Amino acid sequence: MLKELRSRVPGRSAVRRATVWLGLLAVATATLIPIGSSQANAATVPELGIGSVAVTEGDVGFVPARLTVTLSSPVLTDTIVEYVAVAGTATTPTDYLRRAGRVRIRAGRTLATIGARLVSDTAVEGDESFSIMLTAAGGVPIAHPTGTVTIRDDDPMSGGRLAIGDASVYEGDASQIPLRFTVNLDAPLVNDVTAVYTSFGGTAAAGVDFLSRSRTLRIRAGRTSTVLTFKSLGDVVVEGSEQFTVVLSAVVGATTIDDTAAGTVLDDDPPLITAPTAPTLNSAAAGPANGMLAVLWSAPVFDGGSPVTGYELEITRPAGAVVGTYTSTGANVVCGSPGVTCSLRVRAENTVGFSEWSEPIDGTTWRAPSAVGGLVLSGENHSVRAVWSTPLDAGDFPILDYRVERSVDGTNFTFDELATFRTSTVSCGGERVTCWVRVRARNAAGLGPMSEASATTWGRPTAPTLISIRRAAGTSVGLGWTPPTDDGGTAVFDYTGERTIDGGLSWTPVGSVAFFPPTCPVGVSCGFRVSAVNVVGTSAASNVLTVGP
Repeated sequence: MLKELRSRVPGRSAVRRATVWLGLLAVATATLIPIGSSQANAATVPELGIGSVAVTEGDVGFVPARLTVTLSSPVLTDTIVEYVAVAGTATTPTDYLRRAGRVRIRAGRTLATIGARLVSDTAVEGDESFSIMLTAAGGVPIAHPTGTVTIRDDDPMSGGRLAIGDASVYEGDASQIPLRFTVNLDAPLVNDVTAVYTSFGGTAAAGVDFLSRSRTLRIRAGRTSTVLTFKSLGDVVVEGSEQFTVVLSAVVGATTIDDTAAGTVLDDDPPLITAPTAPTLNSAAAGPANGMLAVLWSAPVFDGGSPVTGYELEITRPAGAVVGTYTSTGANVVCGSPGVTCSLRVRAENTVGFSEWSEPIDGTTWRAPSAVGGLVLSGENHSVRAVWSTPLDAGDFPILDYRVERSVDGTNFTFDELATFRTSTVSCGGERVTCWVRVRARNAAGLGPMSEASATTWGRPTAPTLISIRRAAGTSVGLGWTPPTDDGGTAVFDYTGERTIDGGLSWTPVGSVAFFPPTCPVGVSCGFRVSAVNVVGTSAASNVLTVGP
């Protein structure tokens, strides 16, 4: 292409133009990268933006303001940019002449200028501004569409600083009470100052707590203040102090140093304090120890206008009701024995007094086992033997053991042992003694109810009765007797005999006569008696029978 341009436009100037076009082509082709490549994603797309400017307004006539429109990179064709002026604190036609139009950025260039005409004056009005907004650019993206024109006020002020102060008033009960805001200038001016004031509700609501207004205020030339009057609306509702705001805007003739004031409607109704509402009992669970309940409740929904200072918890036990005081919303309380159910209710207290009682709930302590089953006692030698079965209900924990107690009078019981098996031998201290035994199952919660039974220990048998005696062959003697009428509770397993040859002054044992016959020497008269034997011991001797020589 370079050769073609030179052939058409010969000479030095032609070469210069060709070089320029070549440069533009280089710029254009730099962006022609295949789609999908990493370089295509990184290529820069030309974007458009406008800058801002600040201009001193002057006193007479018009002052130009120029804003620069910039392309981020040149393109091959002209870019037509459309724009419009948008009012701000500066308005048209007082501060500037309305302007809308278009500007051209030539092909290969990146800059153009938009001009605006500012209206000069001598009014003390402070700095003002308006905007130039780019609206279209022939498809070129507009990255920064708005430029700001700041009109600097160059008119010297003799004072001219405006401020509004806060105000407050007690609302009253029913009347409309004036609420006055003072608007001040720091010095008198030769011209009137005007502004628009508007009220905005906050915690104080328009029409409920105050009457809203939106008017124009005026401070006459030579004066420094004016008063804005609003009206508060009285009531007898306890609601606390409330606020609304008053805002100054569209100020003419002065600058604003404080454009917002707070209006406070002070509540003069004494707060109504009552007792709190009832708290809520949430749970009464067994634990954390035997016979105790862990109780939780919720604070009252309404404290009556005074903080809750404490709680009373009433616990109704089988033996009667007790009341405890607490500062938190939970407590571990004693209910009683294992497996006992208590009824509970709670009430809250503040400076006025107590709330109503909450709805009651019941709680049951950890349960001990039920009574053992089938307790049976049988007499033994100087003792009794107890046997029982497992309780039908083990309670809330596994059974650990069984507490065994004994008594010899049926009234006064003493601890004997903790049996790990369902049997126990209890010593009663003698023969033919009646013993009472109590057994209770035990788990981690405690002892279950008792089961009781009684039995009598074994004793020696009563004496047998000799009913016959005769001399057999030689020295052997045959004896006959009847067994004891009472074996002592256990079987008689032997009989022993005694012999006397001196009429009962002395006795000589003759052994187990039940199996070995006694003897009496020939020619001697002998007396015999018999005793019964069981595991406890030997009975008293029987009656005496004598055999001749």
